[in-house]
Amino acid sequence: MRLVGDKTAYEARPNTPVRFSGSESIVGHCNRGPVENFNLIFDPVLVDADVKIVLGSELAHLAGKPGEITALHVLNRQIVCDDAITLPAQDTCVCSDFLPILKAGDEVLCAVVSLTYRHISNGFDQR
Repeated sequence: MRLVGDKTAYEARPNTPVRFSGSESIVGHCNRGPVENFNLIFDPVLVDADVKIVLGSELAHLAGKPGEITALHVLNRQIVCDDAITLPAQDTCVCSDFLPILKAGDEVLCAVVSLTYRHISNGFDQR
């Protein structure tokens, strides 16, 4: 997919995050048919955000940092989390300080989102 703005263009490759300002006027052009996307919208004044696409087998090695909120979005297949909770494809769970993944194979792709507060200790409570 090609994302075109007034002053710049981005090539959105499969399973590779693309970051741009929400203030940009962007139009998406599909190169090879329909696509599925996952959008993360955040206030950069309050938080810093990062998105990584990882294989299911890598999830057991990921750990959140103190003060960080981690969200796990399953892109395909399913994973089994803490207490045998199953997350199917296109479902999301939010964790603090850890990712309780028990079972996920190499064929599973997940978007791991990390949000860290910038200037205030608890941005959601103060907004």
